[in-house]
Amino acid sequence: MENKKLEFKLIKNYILKKYGSDLVFKKNNEGKIIIENKEINTIFFNMHKYLYFINLSYFLMNGEDLFDEEFRAYKNGSYLMALKQSGLYSNEQEFEKINESTKFIIEKTMDKLKSLSSAELMEMNHTEIAWTKAKNFDYSFQTTISLKEMKERIVQMPMYKRYLNSLELPVESSILNV
Repeated sequence: MENKKLEFKLIKNYILKKYGSDLVFKKNNEGKIIIENKEINTIFFNMHKYLYFINLSYFLMNGEDLFDEEFRAYKNGSYLMALKQSGLYSNEQEFEKINESTKFIIEKTMDKLKSLSSAELMEMNHTEIAWTKAKNFDYSFQTTISLKEMKERIVQMPMYKRYLNSLELPVESSILNV
């Protein structure tokens, strides 16, 4: 079955529609976090991590990225420049473009991530090997995080099997079943 890449905005809006009430004020009554003396909307900060881990889950199950937009390595974790440029809210609502197996991956990933604080998401992101490799950077958003480049190494690392198991995604159907 050939998978067509989706626009990240569609995935982002699917997350907001399905989980929005669980996400916006999580862990902080004001819905804000402070990073480097800047107040940042928690959902915006976390959305970068949600999209990264959804893409990682999809990659582990299918051997390819879910969408074309690139993540960049930043000291607070993965950062999707396209999300910064487009903003948190957009009109893409054609959820029928997301097939059932992709929705399953999104939902399994979000069921695990939605209860994590921003700090926990950032820490989880910092242990991920593609981010770790890409972090030899100067925090200028220039270093792209590439799962494709790391694929050979990823399939050999037990942490990714544990990650899929924690999401209750079938390792035997993934690229890790070698």
